[in-house]
Amino acid sequence: MLRTLLHAPTLCCLSGSSPSNSTSSNLSRPSMATSARIAVIGDIHNDWNLQEDTKALQFLQPDLVLFTGDFGEENVELVQSVASLEFAKAAILGNHDAWYTQQFSGKRKDGVQLQLECLGEEHVAYQHLDFPLIKVSIVGGRPFSCGGEQLFRKKLLSARYGVQDMDGSARRICNAALGAPEDHFVILLAHNGPTGLGSNLNDICGKDWVFGGGDHGDPDLEQAISLLKETGKSCIPLVVFGHMHKELAYRKGLRKMIVVGDDSTIYLNGAIVPRVKRLNNEQGTGNRSFMNDKTPVLTPESEVHGIFGFGKGRLGGLSYFAGAEKKDERVLVPDLGSLTSIYDRARKLFYYLKGGQVDYGEEHSKACGHPQFGRVYEQGSSSPALLRALYS
Repeated sequence: MLRTLLHAPTLCCLSGSSPSNSTSSNLSRPSMATSARIAVIGDIHNDWNLQEDTKALQFLQPDLVLFTGDFGEENVELVQSVASLEFAKAAILGNHDAWYTQQFSGKRKDGVQLQLECLGEEHVAYQHLDFPLIKVSIVGGRPFSCGGEQLFRKKLLSARYGVQDMDGSARRICNAALGAPEDHFVILLAHNGPTGLGSNLNDICGKDWVFGGGDHGDPDLEQAISLLKETGKSCIPLVVFGHMHKELAYRKGLRKMIVVGDDSTIYLNGAIVPRVKRLNNEQGTGNRSFMNDKTPVLTPESEVHGIFGFGKGRLGGLSYFAGAEKKDERVLVPDLGSLTSIYDRARKLFYYLKGGQVDYGEEHSKACGHPQFGRVYEQGSSSPALLRALYS
């Protein structure tokens, strides 16, 4: 049920440990040891079962578990469940984890604050978390990132971390890495990957929702990596992130999920969404080896895209959002692609039905850090039945 398991033979020793902080002022290339097993859990998006996911981790026996964020739309209960895992771990919050909260409230604890309290020091934004038994330090990037050249949730970043711009963010990441122990490998953990890894729509951080693609990485993360390499004191074998889902928008194919740099640094994207693949009795005998007489046959689930968000409906019992039609045992839904907000979904659905190029509006697009214009839809492509279902 885990998205990615990375077995990294160039890292270090045998078992995980309780994290501890270090005051060392720099880091150098550590001596080689045996190996460490690292489980990377990409964007969860509310798809989490503590009992089942704990079983999966117990089976994998990782030395360290890394979470790339986007647990849910400020899903505090889920984050609390993740925090309760009895594994050595580190996490970073993503843009969906600050879905509603634009700034901290002085009167009450908001969803972002509650998530941060649940994770404690295991939320590694702009700091290092050290695991001495495997000689690894996890250094966190910028939290709440949604990619691109603009800071997302700037008021949150300023209030909690004192970060005002990309340069300041890059320096915070770099300083955190330089504070790790000298004999540790440094692994960078961010919600989104760095710029500089390609601009094709299927590249690891490529824009798949606009014609011609583009680089949607985080400039501050690339800058921090460059600064660390310039010091000559860093050894960064691995950069882990999520955000950019493996399945491309508009069913254009699959994204590259791993890149090896010229200096042998591995860039790993763990955002395989949805993360749970269910078996059913129509998949043939190929999957029967994974089942026994007591294994339930799970009904396939359908991801429903609608103007109010995403929902799941079991086949044969659909009761969700506009835009879905049930036919026999199939659920037919419009392919609306990857979207960033309720407003975006509504705008995209409007142009999907009426035709023309999607226009999200200049002010909204700048605030959310995505292009103003999207896909072009042909007028009249939707059926009258679908129109009635949407607007009745």
